[in-house]
Amino acid sequence: MQGLSQTMASRRVLWVMMFFCVVRMSSAKVRLVNNGYEGVIIAINPNIKENTAILRRLEIFLTATSATLFKATKNQLYFREFIVFVPESWKSRQHYENSLDVELDRAQIIVDRSNPGYGDAPYVKQYAECGSPGLYIHLTPGYLLDDAVIQKWGRPEKTLVHEWAHLRWGLFDEYPIDAQDDAFYRYAGLWQPTRCSTEVDGSILNEYTSGSCKFDFFTGKPEKDCRFFPRMAANKAASSLMFMQYLDSIVAFCDDPVTAPRHLKHNFLAPNRQNRLCQYKSAWEVMRKHPDFAKRKKPLPRNTDTRPRFRYVQAHPRKRVLVLDTSGSMTGASLSVMKQAASNYILSCIETGSRLGIVQFSTNATALSPLTEVKSENDRFSLIDSLPTNADGKTSIGSGLKKGVE
Repeated sequence: MQGLSQTMASRRVLWVMMFFCVVRMSSAKVRLVNNGYEGVIIAINPNIKENTAILRRLEIFLTATSATLFKATKNQLYFREFIVFVPESWKSRQHYENSLDVELDRAQIIVDRSNPGYGDAPYVKQYAECGSPGLYIHLTPGYLLDDAVIQKWGRPEKTLVHEWAHLRWGLFDEYPIDAQDDAFYRYAGLWQPTRCSTEVDGSILNEYTSGSCKFDFFTGKPEKDCRFFPRMAANKAASSLMFMQYLDSIVAFCDDPVTAPRHLKHNFLAPNRQNRLCQYKSAWEVMRKHPDFAKRKKPLPRNTDTRPRFRYVQAHPRKRVLVLDTSGSMTGASLSVMKQAASNYILSCIETGSRLGIVQFSTNATALSPLTEVKSENDRFSLIDSLPTNADGKTSIGSGLKKGVE
């Protein structure tokens, strides 16, 4: 019974300590109101130096993205509202709303420094199965402000629709990206480039020299340095936005390989993530099962105003106090679990720039750490070092709460 009670207590402690992280991530829900997305959160990381050009570019790009999304979804969906979280360190402006609830892990779009693995490329981390949402869209100041960087991925509105499809509907890329995604596949005795749709026209060239490609003598397969290069101008393909959205002609998602028009047909033979992870279904076959589309009755008028509104919200420093039970009831495993949960909370949940204090209570209450501004990893580890190591005495919850308020 003692072991059982300790386990139950440990679970309660863990739940209490992790509650804030869980509720923050699950509370941020985008609303779909009359076919328009509302409450789409954009968070600018506090480490980004103030530059209001970032805000202007976001407005320009996302307004165009809304119109592009409307067309790509057959006049069914667009963006109605974005909420931009501006760092506390940026100069306050009259049109910024005040908030105590600005947290990066609630955002659908994050503006942050470049990731070494991606550079300035926009991306979405996807860990779930086909049709499940991704974590967030990652954008960098370099991508938003440098026109030369932008052009690497084509028009930003189409790039952002591509990323929204990853994030919202759980679609995957239709170009070869993984080791198991071959750049070419054999069909009807011929080697075809991995593409969607098959209407995308282009040439097979050496990716390093841009010269002629060599082919295996026995199989006829293009050799490993060969890649498919689409024709940038006058391409007749309209899909897919999950393949090469930077082509001017690409404006739609691939659809059913049997019933869709030829220029929209999904290529279920292509070895790519979308086919491998979505059981060879087209983008639209996955999208139609998503709640965003499942209850849509009919398209909106073509002249629908798709311009979104932008709200700007600026954070003020958060103040939190951990009030920890170190009475005799917390000896053994319960204390260890509480410390681990508190450590995780300090490392993962407390926002940079916020303030945290630590109080322990048993028979009496004492402050283990005053309100401390969290500015660096060292601050986090110093707070962790302040966590209690012993448990004894009676349980005076009132004393702990009173001390925490002080």
